Amino acid sequence: PTATDRCNNATVSVRSDIVDNMTCDHRFERVITYEATDDCDNISDPFTITITVFDSIAPMGQLSPMEGPFNCIEDFPPNTGSVNLITDNCTGDITVSHVGDSTPPMCMGEVIRTYQLTDVCGNSRLLTQAITVQDTTPPTADPLPDLGPFTCADLVPAPDINAVMNEMDNCGGMVTVTILPDETAERCSGTYLRT
Repeated sequence: PTATDRCNNATVSVRSDIVDNMTCDHRFERVITYEATDDCDNISDPFTITITVFDSIAPMGQLSPMEGPFNCIEDFPPNTGSVNLITDNCTGDITVSHVGDSTPPMCMGEVIRTYQLTDVCGNSRLLTQAITVQDTTPPTADPLPDLGPFTCADLVPAPDINAVMNEMDNCGGMVTVTILPDETAERCSGTYLRT
């Protein structure tokens, strides 16, 4: 600020400079009080200016909007480092966190993954990406042993789903075992193929 005097020069000085109501680095009030003094040491009434700083702008960043396809959502785990080009209007650290994923589809579909950017004043922005899931890998189980030989076809044991052991899927979850019709052989000799 500047000051004038009727008779001579006037010098402006800071009488006080107070920061108040600070809730974070970029939310506060700063009250500065000035006074002017002329060459004869006459001092003016103080005059003040109040500066209000209130950061309400959320940080920004970029995230690949689409990823995949993947067999399982576990093949593409959350990674806060995938959020890039992070900027904010004010200085300070920006925290990137994984908010969560939508419910994964049973076999094929999309998972919506959400990240959050938060600055030092608590301003936040959500970023989302769509992840394509397409499970094309069949489940596995222990190999089945060969049976026989049997003297008669009637002696071949009935199919039993409990004979299938250690069944598992690459994406987890329950594996259902079903029995298909036997491929029969000749009446007197040959091989049955059981699936």
